[in-house]
Amino acid sequence: MHTSPSLEPHRVLFPIGALFALFGAILWPAHAGGLTGWPGELHARLMVQGFELAFVAGFLLTFLPRVTRTVEHARPHDTILLVVCLTVFATAASPGAAAVAQGAFVAGILTLIVALAARFRRRANDPPEEFVFIPLGLLLGLAGGLLQLAASLGLVVEPAPRLGLRLVSLGMVLSLVLGVGAILVPTFVGIKNPLVIPGVAAPHARSGRRVLHAILALALVGAFVLEARGDARAGAILRAGVALAMLLWVWKIWNLPTRAGRTGWILWSAGWLVGAGLVAMAAWPAHTIGWMHLTLLGGYGLLTMGIGTRVLVTHGGHGVEAEGAIVDPTVLAGLAIALVARIAAEYAGEGMVTWLAVSGGAWCLAWAVWLARAWPRLRTQG
Repeated sequence: MHTSPSLEPHRVLFPIGALFALFGAILWPAHAGGLTGWPGELHARLMVQGFELAFVAGFLLTFLPRVTRTVEHARPHDTILLVVCLTVFATAASPGAAAVAQGAFVAGILTLIVALAARFRRRANDPPEEFVFIPLGLLLGLAGGLLQLAASLGLVVEPAPRLGLRLVSLGMVLSLVLGVGAILVPTFVGIKNPLVIPGVAAPHARSGRRVLHAILALALVGAFVLEARGDARAGAILRAGVALAMLLWVWKIWNLPTRAGRTGWILWSAGWLVGAGLVAMAAWPAHTIGWMHLTLLGGYGLLTMGIGTRVLVTHGGHGVEAEGAIVDPTVLAGLAIALVARIAAEYAGEGMVTWLAVSGGAWCLAWAVWLARAWPRLRTQG
């Protein structure tokens, strides 16, 4: 069963993700203008559990069936269920309805797991070993949602501050970024021998990469075990080590892009920002939240925009040249200003709110322009 073009998952879920990006960031200018209270918790939820989940779901439901050559592609009711979950999450994300929001998030993750498992069972082709990070990521996201749900119901106390949210942001999303990016990014940016892992595996050799990825996956889980036991610094160091192993050894980002134009440089830069943020968090734990935004805002933001643009252009038949019209200098400048302003806010003292407002405003500009440019191509086939 094939989905009509208008109901392809990315065509529905990517715009929803962009709206989450706007609503999650506009809270900071609103706070600076005295319109809202401190929006830190709500901002984090909307960005991590709304913005990223919408793009992750849209990408996986569109991309994975094609990798596994599954005859049955996305079913409309999977996309509709995810839209319902995301809508409920958005309307209930305020602290007073946290249990409802987390219940909707958990339901969304379970919907995605069931949908992908059904397609995996009907596969005609085994995916690369790097795709082990997809189920790992979804299980970490599910654990994070369940922990936050239980905490909001008063059933448990999170063993470390925001551990549930971090299981989503630095567990689910990071796992997916490292695993899926290991397949896509080296190929997209034209790195020589993209599927070779030096000293471990030739392009299509599975055994060596299977062992490597199993070790790194266990280490990523171990980072959260350390955090839960009260050793956040050790957890941050271990997590940074896992990311650097994937980025330098598997992605091979020490090579410069040789093709793919602007999108190639975006994805390559995103890899460096993901790693830099995790290293900075381990090195300067007193400013963890600020440096985390190198990974979240810079790394994830660029990757989400770059890969999302490639998916909508490729699957819409619009031609790679359309990517430059969607992710233009205005969009990139907005993302750059948002990142610099957010890091500046960490060291601005009493001026923090002003810098946060600048960051949020620039981020909103970037995603509003992206959505305006992407929308006609999401609605039509080339």
